[in-house]
Amino acid sequence: MIGELAQHLFPGGVDASHILRGECFVDKFKMSLPFNLKQHSWIENTKVAIKNNLPIYEAAFVFEDVFAAVDILTYTDNGFVAYEVKSSTDITDTFILDNALQYYVISNNLKLSDFVLIYLNKDYIAELNIPLDQLTIDNCDITKLFVKESVLDKILPIQYKVKSDIVRFKNIQKVGEPKIKRGDHCSIPYECAFIDYCSRY
Repeated sequence: MIGELAQHLFPGGVDASHILRGECFVDKFKMSLPFNLKQHSWIENTKVAIKNNLPIYEAAFVFEDVFAAVDILTYTDNGFVAYEVKSSTDITDTFILDNALQYYVISNNLKLSDFVLIYLNKDYIAELNIPLDQLTIDNCDITKLFVKESVLDKILPIQYKVKSDIVRFKNIQKVGEPKIKRGDHCSIPYECAFIDYCSRY
């Protein structure tokens, strides 16, 4: 919802996470395809969209077998600018770590001149007094709703950590499945993608 509202800041774009089936675009997340096939078509859609220099929503990339997507990607004369949208009123350390990985993958595919977080303007949210899930393009001013802030100066210094973490995680993948009890780490800072799998045991 919030991500779709932010897309209106960059009108006329194309959603790379949709694929053409027949005469209509279908949300690939709702299709019963293996995830690696969805990723492949997603990435290919992004490559096609890049050639047109239009804003791209949900642009996807892969580098060294690491997949990353960004909410909005735009073209400028100085290179591309990546925008990540958050339904938060603050920038958190978790966001910065996420952005650092996104930057690592994307910048190894094309020239990124900036990486910007788009988050909610808490003063305007308070002024509106409308629940976030009820915000629409018709009942708010999106130019006031969002704050844009470059985080490039925060993510560039930790690119070395991203590289070392990727190596560490790939090594973890090579060993057997760990026996770890479920706990808060399954949902903080985000719900784990394997929570349904682990819940079976």
